[in-house]
Amino acid sequence: MKKKYEAALHTLDFVHLVTTKKENDYFEKAALSMMEKNALRTIKTYNLNQQYRLEIKLKTLALEQTCIQSTLDHYNNS
Repeated sequence: MKKKYEAALHTLDFVHLVTTKKENDYFEKAALSMMEKNALRTIKTYNLNQQYRLEIKLKTLALEQTCIQSTLDHYNNS
């Protein structure tokens, strides 16, 4: 997924370069727009996947902390 993310970033750079230099004689605006939309969709998907991974990791760490605290409380009360 990271390679797709990096490719999408390069695509955005390319689209912005072509549109700023106004050399879109070879590329129709619709094609550039489609390339940009696809790149942005890929970047959004990658960022959401990263966010979900971090949320899962955070919840896992919270559960581990609860288990450790419960074990410590059990031994301290014994």
